[in-house]
Amino acid sequence: MTATVPVSSVKAALRAALTETFDSVFGMYLDKGDTMWESLDGLTAEQVSVPIYPGSNSIASQVNHMIFYFDVMAQYMRNDPPKERPDWGLAWKLVEVDEEQWAELKRALAERQAELYMLIDDSPDEIFADPDVLGGTYGIVAHTAFHLGQIKHAKAAQGLG
Repeated sequence: MTATVPVSSVKAALRAALTETFDSVFGMYLDKGDTMWESLDGLTAEQVSVPIYPGSNSIASQVNHMIFYFDVMAQYMRNDPPKERPDWGLAWKLVEVDEEQWAELKRALAERQAELYMLIDDSPDEIFADPDVLGGTYGIVAHTAFHLGQIKHAKAAQGLG
C-alpha cells in the first residue's frame, strides 16, 4: 500500500523548517539562539566583511549568496526557470560591505524570506508534483542551514560567539 502525503503537509513542513532556520527555535534541529536572524543580529559591516580565511568569502558573501540562491529557486517555484545557467560565481564576488550595504543585504534577505514563504503558501499544489520543484524546496532548507552553519563558524573564528 502506498501512502499519499497531502501537499498541505509538505508546505507546512517546509515552512516549519524555514521558520526554525530564520526566526524561532522550537526543537526541530537548532539550539536556542542559533537562528539566522539571531546569528546576524548585532554584527557590524566590519565584522561581516572579514574573510573566513585570506582570499576567501565572508559573512556578507554568505548572505549575498543566499539571496542569489533564493532568486534562482523562486524562478523555478514560479514555473519560470532561468533561460541560462546562473553564474554562481557572481554571488561570491561581494566580500566587503559598508554599513549601508550591510543593512541592504539584511533587508534583501528578509524580503527573500517573505517571498519564499509566499511562494510556498500560494503556489498551486500541482507545482509540488514536479520532482525538481519539490526537491528544490527541500534544497532551500538544506542550503540555508548549511550557510547558517558557515556564518556560525565565521563568527566563532572571529571570536564573536
